[in-house]
Amino acid sequence: MKIHSFMDPKQQTNIYLLVADDGKTGILVDPAEIDGQMIRTIERERIDLRYVLITHAHPGHIAALGKLLKIYSPECYSYLGRCNGIKTVKVWPDDEFEFGGTPFRALHVPGHSLDSICWLSDNVVFTGDTIMSGSIAHTNTLIEKELLSVNIRQKILTLPYNTIILPGHGCPSKVGIESMCNQDMLEAEASMV
Repeated sequence: MKIHSFMDPKQQTNIYLLVADDGKTGILVDPAEIDGQMIRTIERERIDLRYVLITHAHPGHIAALGKLLKIYSPECYSYLGRCNGIKTVKVWPDDEFEFGGTPFRALHVPGHSLDSICWLSDNVVFTGDTIMSGSIAHTNTLIEKELLSVNIRQKILTLPYNTIILPGHGCPSKVGIESMCNQDMLEAEASMV
């Protein structure tokens, strides 16, 4: 799998354009923005953009979904089954897919939002806002924060240490680094003792 990274400068949201193992199938993770650079990459590399994977339906991560569907005709996958009024393929926890020969598994990690899905593919996990380098997502209540922390501990930090974390904001990281150094997770763990 080949990964192209883009960023929406307004929301400072990461967008990932993947080329599947077949070398032509395109998969877009969180269409926060569609700009000329991304379109030029798709066209120059002759990527067949067939799938959109949504980590959660907050506007900063799906703002360009409607615009994208005016240009291309990908199939969209989300936990909600509908985003911005657009019908998507409903994803259930631990659903497994194969897109262009590349396997994906949907990890349901609620806490930041009830529809949060992390997309795991081989040694890479696309986490949206769930976990970022050094921090975890914002929550509105202490119960949501505890739910998020427990889910991250059970579903993300149990992945192999070298699994690459590609978050919705900020820099990439690895599971091993976050399990040892993520300040929010360390604080959450300390408060549970």
